Amino acid sequence: MRKTVLAALMVCAVCAALFGQSAEEFAGSGNEYLAKSDYDKAIADFTQAIKLNPRLASAYFGRGSAYAFKKDYDKAIADYTETIKINPRVDLAYAARGLVYIEKKDYDKAIADYTEAIRLDPKFAMYYRERGIAYYAKNDYDKAIADFAAALNINPNDTETKEALEQAKKARGY
Repeated sequence: MRKTVLAALMVCAVCAALFGQSAEEFAGSGNEYLAKSDYDKAIADFTQAIKLNPRLASAYFGRGSAYAFKKDYDKAIADYTETIKINPRVDLAYAARGLVYIEKKDYDKAIADYTEAIRLDPKFAMYYRERGIAYYAKNDYDKAIADFAAALNINPNDTETKEALEQAKKARGY
């Protein structure tokens, strides 16, 4: 009998916690789990946030990131796409989806997403570098070189981009 009562009290406590938490609080705890690399718990909390507020773009973005870390790329793409549908001005969502497309070797889609991210935030060097990586993977060395150079104009101390530029120049025959 005591075990049944204890179980009932635990269920009530969990229910109270669930109904008392807002979508933003679930998204916040999802971000905490994401930072700890506990992707399954992050996904669960982001999913709860989405159930409470289906227009919370940050919850889709966070869940997409958790899926990306788990290499569940199709679900990551779906969540980043939903983020963009809710708020098409979130440059990070295009960039994150672009990164997943690079992982899937879908370079044309990656280039399109990084191009949009650059349109939204043209001063973020990483977007140029990542688009350059996609161009390089397509053997379009001239565009890769141009993007790596643009990234270095913004962030001249980025050694990763410097190395990528040299590699692209070698591949191009410079």
